[in-house]
Amino acid sequence: YPNAMATGISRGLSICSTVIIPTLYPFMLLAGLLASAPLCSRTGSVMDSIMRRLFGLPGCCWTAILLSLVGGYPAGAIAIAQLRQRGDIGDEERRRMTVFCMNGGPGFIVSTVGAGLLGSVQAGLMLYGAQVAVSVGLGIALGRGHRRKPQNIHTVPTARKPVAQVIADTCTALLPICGFVVLGAPGLA
Repeated sequence: YPNAMATGISRGLSICSTVIIPTLYPFMLLAGLLASAPLCSRTGSVMDSIMRRLFGLPGCCWTAILLSLVGGYPAGAIAIAQLRQRGDIGDEERRRMTVFCMNGGPGFIVSTVGAGLLGSVQAGLMLYGAQVAVSVGLGIALGRGHRRKPQNIHTVPTARKPVAQVIADTCTALLPICGFVVLGAPGLA
């Protein structure tokens, strides 16, 4: 079925260029830039007591959690990966932070799912609110027993990434997402 396959792949590429990349790229890039910015590590010390009481996580995690809730799972995953690469968090904290990376961003949930698929912005807002509530609730529950301040996790501190590297990493992270869309699109044709 070469015609159906060609039509499906063309549709998948169109979805990537009109929906996936415009909605994910800005937040993923912002996540990478913020996670490597010195401002985040400075504000992390201010947020440390709040983050420890709520989620049992160090203060540096607040930007990754916020980006995940606002930008969706790819943005949060990129920020968490950078925190781990820098040695700001350990593997145990990284695993617990994945509960914040199961969300779609509000732009996708409210506009695409709510307004577009369900025909209701209010339904989209309710879905978005529900997923944020589940993520935060799971984060609080998984933080039990981890609220004490751990020893220094920094094992191999790394320098701040250059902007060009953050852009390259963002593009690299988008490729598999678009690949899966293109792979699945022939079935939609």
